[in-house]
Amino acid sequence: VAVAETFTVPTESGAWIINNSWGPPDGNPAVIESPAPFEPLADVVDQAIVDTVSNGRSGKGTLVLFAAGNGNEDVASDAFVSHPDTIGVAAVNARGVKSSYSDFGTSVWVAAPSDGNHLMPGIVTSDAMGDFGYNGANMPDNIDPNGDVTPSFGGTSSATPAVSGVIGLMLSVNPQLTAGQVKDILRRTSRKIDKANGNYAPDFDGFLRSPFYGYGLVDAHAAVRAAAIGCQADSLG
Repeated sequence: VAVAETFTVPTESGAWIINNSWGPPDGNPAVIESPAPFEPLADVVDQAIVDTVSNGRSGKGTLVLFAAGNGNEDVASDAFVSHPDTIGVAAVNARGVKSSYSDFGTSVWVAAPSDGNHLMPGIVTSDAMGDFGYNGANMPDNIDPNGDVTPSFGGTSSATPAVSGVIGLMLSVNPQLTAGQVKDILRRTSRKIDKANGNYAPDFDGFLRSPFYGYGLVDAHAAVRAAAIGCQADSLG
């Protein structure tokens, strides 16, 4: 019930987007391990997600996003990312290819920028203040002498809120979009990166999809333009 309320309480409070950077434990990203056994969601949790995406925002649907995970493993064992109503987000490093740790699989919907290995930059963002943040009160850096901004945010937990922000921009120009239409716009506008090694293959509608990047690297400019124009109802609802 407590997990279900992660979705129902924000929705009842008027949330349009619910960003989730949590889930089952990650494996060792240095190796691809045998898939963990799939643990299905409790019925009350599954129903909470379905109700949120179907009925939130006065029936237009609240978007639920999940970080794919940082274990370099298949998301097939993660019932939250694999849920058909959520948006699973993978990570791309500064070289424009899969971050080494990023989870993968058929349920990844899109990818977004994040950090890579220790030689690559992370994402610059505001930090929790004081000792609760990445830097800590006594760890200032050249970006913020107070240590309240970090240049090293990373993981799929960094990529996912970037997509949530893009969706926020989409809904700001067209709040009438349904949750399904938002997902469809992301599917249509995300950029196909790493074409040589992305293993892209047509989905059931003929759109190219990669196990590492989903429908590609999210493109804020293209997605917001498409949202402003609007889209027709389709198989995604």
